[in-house]
Amino acid sequence: MTMDTRRSLADENLQNSSLVLAKERTRRKDPLDDFHKYTDGWNISNDHYWASVAWTAVPFFLIAGLWFVIFGLSLTLICFCYCCCPREPYVYSRTAYVLSLIFLIFFTVAAMLHFSLSLSQYTYTQKYSL
Repeated sequence: MTMDTRRSLADENLQNSSLVLAKERTRRKDPLDDFHKYTDGWNISNDHYWASVAWTAVPFFLIAGLWFVIFGLSLTLICFCYCCCPREPYVYSRTAYVLSLIFLIFFTVAAMLHFSLSLSQYTYTQKYSL
């Protein structure tokens, strides 16, 4: 598409200065209109639009705020317990570390073999099936 064939919204002569989107899909309760349905679309210059958006979003903002408060309190409690209640470091034996590494390598190789065998069986059955 060339620059000559493109048009922008600024090129058009609009009768209305506001752009209203999704008018047919917007159905929300409007607290400024006795909780009747707001159906005027996404018109950001309309006070009823903002009131209906706020009324719809308030429960989610409250849940998010409560989550952040609980998260902050939990984080503060963890930091307090970590800083003010020191414990002796617990060190595992060298054998435990070596066994963990051996099991990690073994199960990783087993998973890779299982995947490759499954893939080859799938490819074989797709290729030679009747």
